[in-house]
Amino acid sequence: MIDKLFFLFAMVVAFYISINALQAVNFQTESLEGIIHEFKSGYIDNIIVLRDATTCPKNYTPLIKNFNWPGNHKGCGCKTDNINLNYQFFKNNCPSNKDCIKVEETQDVLINKWKGSLICYRRNKQIYDNLNIMSKTDMNQCNLQTQQICGRIDAKDNILCLDKSAACPLTEIKFIDAKELPQFFINKNITNYEKMIIYSNSSSSIQMIKQENQSFEYLYELMDQTYLYISNLPTNSVTADLINFFRIDITAPCLNHLKSPSSEFFFPLMKNKFDLMCDKFENGTELTDSTFSPIDSYLLEEYYRENNVLEMIKHVIDPFSIDTLSENINIYARTYPGWSYTCEDSNPNALHSFTTTAEVMNSMLISLIIHSFISIALIISIGVFSCFLPKYFELLFKAVDLAFILINLFYPIQIISTCNWVINLLTDEDGLYCGDSSLNIILSEISNACLQLEYAYIMILLLALFSCVVFIYVLYNWVRPATKEVNETLISLTNK
Repeated sequence: MIDKLFFLFAMVVAFYISINALQAVNFQTESLEGIIHEFKSGYIDNIIVLRDATTCPKNYTPLIKNFNWPGNHKGCGCKTDNINLNYQFFKNNCPSNKDCIKVEETQDVLINKWKGSLICYRRNKQIYDNLNIMSKTDMNQCNLQTQQICGRIDAKDNILCLDKSAACPLTEIKFIDAKELPQFFINKNITNYEKMIIYSNSSSSIQMIKQENQSFEYLYELMDQTYLYISNLPTNSVTADLINFFRIDITAPCLNHLKSPSSEFFFPLMKNKFDLMCDKFENGTELTDSTFSPIDSYLLEEYYRENNVLEMIKHVIDPFSIDTLSENINIYARTYPGWSYTCEDSNPNALHSFTTTAEVMNSMLISLIIHSFISIALIISIGVFSCFLPKYFELLFKAVDLAFILINLFYPIQIISTCNWVINLLTDEDGLYCGDSSLNIILSEISNACLQLEYAYIMILLLALFSCVVFIYVLYNWVRPATKEVNETLISLTNK
């Protein structure tokens, strides 16, 4: 009886540990998948500006695409006595008609214009891992007689070195006010800028500063006396960033590329409000991407007006005296996420392997779920056998014990091995994470999750090993009487 209680206890403990282990990998994988997607994206090699168009040409993507009006739910806002909260909002039906203002539902609206123009970018098919990238300390390996330093390719100060016959990614993108143009051209050593060739049509207005071979400088004219300057001239500098990713936000962008800071959600009845807010640290601080820097901004009210949604939004929020439209909205830009090439020294395929991490973690999560189901199924099966198959209970119970031991020897070894592989992949020989300051937040989260899994499944493995010893002892005591009886029978037959 004691052995049965022990094995039942062991199964419950294994199930409890496996359920807690599931929580260890319950982090937001969207951030990880977003970073991996960026590493798998080609670099930006061109930008165009369209005045009257609503969609980008083939192979081009709108630069403005993540800051839309998500729409709002039908409901109402009712006055309160709280001086810090003028209105309390209710979705769908109002609790009363007294001091309440009804809100009609609005649908989501796609917004893709900046200062009245549609800005579109095109990506090259060459992804980060296939480029000739080297650390800043190894830049002397870039032969400047036949090659060129395009600029800083990522947030770890790695540089991109290409053949002179190849076009660099965009090396500069800058929004310029009309009054700043003369000084800008002086800084660029460009003379006679008033006589530059102007190309105009119904959808764009562009001034071509220079185009030579595959290198170019363009100046696009936007609305509101603003110009967009782009260039892919090689910088031969290790400090010039090669811009490859953009985000539109009021404050610093979230680390999760699918979400936005909570400060941007200025109306309580907005759809998907809480689903779209930044992930947070344990202390409640929002997880933002510090590698993004603002490159342009203007009034949020103008942004909505030029995208033809201001009237609809004001109709919703004006009765409640909400004044967040006076804030500025910004375009944030950055290079690729940073990856340390000291990690490549110890593991030449580290970055390529990292791009499979999301699939590995998801596969491991499926394994954990299966293990948890098997653990509870073994416990349930004991109850079923005791109720419906009491005659064979002793034999079936031992079969369940054997299954429990084998499963909890196999699964922990698999999980611990995978976790070790992931942890070693994310760090260099000195134990430092391979990414930049923002990427390391994700790497740290993954590493901590794997460490928790290792500790949990080491406990399960030890429990299985101890259970194996107990099982052998119980099995021996169970078989010994039968063996003794068989021996005595054989002896008696021999004597006869």
